[in-house]
Amino acid sequence: MRRRQLGAGGIFVVVVVLLAIVFVAALFTLSRTSTNVDAQARTAASLANAAAALEQFASANARLPCPADPTQDTGLASPDAASVNCDFPTGSLPWATIGMRRDDAFDAWGWKIFYRVYSGNGGMTQANGASMVNCDTVQALTMRQPVDANQLCPATHDTVDSDFIAGKGLTVTDFGTTYNGSSASGGAAYVLVSPGPSGFGGYTGSGSQNPNQPKSNDEKNNLKSTGPFVLEAASAPDVAPDDNSHYDDILLYRTIADLARKANLAARDWPDTILAGVKFDSTSVGNALGSSPGSGDIGVTSLTFPYATVSAYNSGGADDLTFVTGSTTGIGAAGGGGSANNLNSSAGDGIRIDLTQKAQRLAITFGNFGTGTFFFFSYAEQAQLDFYSGGSPTPVYTTTVQGCKSDGGLASFTVNAGTQFDTVKITSVASTLSFEPSSFNIAEFDTCGASGTCITTLDTGAAPAGNHCTP
Repeated sequence: MRRRQLGAGGIFVVVVVLLAIVFVAALFTLSRTSTNVDAQARTAASLANAAAALEQFASANARLPCPADPTQDTGLASPDAASVNCDFPTGSLPWATIGMRRDDAFDAWGWKIFYRVYSGNGGMTQANGASMVNCDTVQALTMRQPVDANQLCPATHDTVDSDFIAGKGLTVTDFGTTYNGSSASGGAAYVLVSPGPSGFGGYTGSGSQNPNQPKSNDEKNNLKSTGPFVLEAASAPDVAPDDNSHYDDILLYRTIADLARKANLAARDWPDTILAGVKFDSTSVGNALGSSPGSGDIGVTSLTFPYATVSAYNSGGADDLTFVTGSTTGIGAAGGGGSANNLNSSAGDGIRIDLTQKAQRLAITFGNFGTGTFFFFSYAEQAQLDFYSGGSPTPVYTTTVQGCKSDGGLASFTVNAGTQFDTVKITSVASTLSFEPSSFNIAEFDTCGASGTCITTLDTGAAPAGNHCTP
């Protein structure tokens, strides 16, 4: 029997059929890929629109809303008010609360967009929780103030923005880069999550949850209230949704700092009332000295504190600083003698303060500075204050202050130099009875700008009830 041979025409037909099959398969694959890419792009746009609405809400309310109940179709945050804790931490986007249309709260595959927010103590959903407006970007106060009990910025503007951010936020790993409470920008203030084309764990518009749950750890974590959340490349098309390595989620997030910036809630460079100051207690002096100070001569002529260098002098030149103990601590000069290593006028003792930032006013509290009697004569101790600027040897302002209460206590003053200065010299001068010396120490000082309240922490208000004296 002869074998039939396929002619050239037959071979051509077979080749054409095979090419057609390949073309149709490629066209189907291309169409499916194109459709998926388009759906991903539409979902990314929906997440971006939701982020913009959340940030507008934060701008108007200084906080973020809580998530909505994913089983309901109201689109309302729960609770729909400022709250430390939220009713549905694994809830969906509160589209009605943030002023969006219902249709915009779904991804391209019809699943509700999940919304995770950093809440709890210090969280974004409490009153003013997202606002750093009261924080300062540059805080010149020697001892800056921490966040308040709610981990927010007090209205005093003495808290820096980095203290507000520290320790806050949801943990997000973005293609290998992790953001959390240890990051300079903080962790995420919120995260928006689409469960992707598989929809595992997602909710329909009617509030029914997909019974299929993610198998991969990253997708499981993306459904939790606090993560940790992961952004990574989608799995290959041949990886099944129930595979342990499957990933098709789409996420968008904002860090704490990003949210504040986008919502116009970032910290400001507030004018600082107190520019530099030191309370001369054992802690501050010990930190500057490098060891705990004993009473009396501490063996150095100067100490450097944050924003200021303090040195001692007498009529002969530089002198050792002393640490004065008692009910209130302070500093003085060693070489001039006098009572308890104070600044004694008989030796021309004084303290010089050199500032790193110019000021216009000085608040100062003296120890053991006041009034007394000599037989039938009353007198008041005196200190001369000379203010200098830019290294000039000529003072820009000079004044003398007098004690106003019985010697042995504290006396506080606020002096306005009327112009800027960066050095002040406080010299002990004879009392109002020229033969009676003045002998005192310096317990605390603050330097301030031109406006605002300028007093030391030891200032107890106007005399006679308080210790504040009139210059």
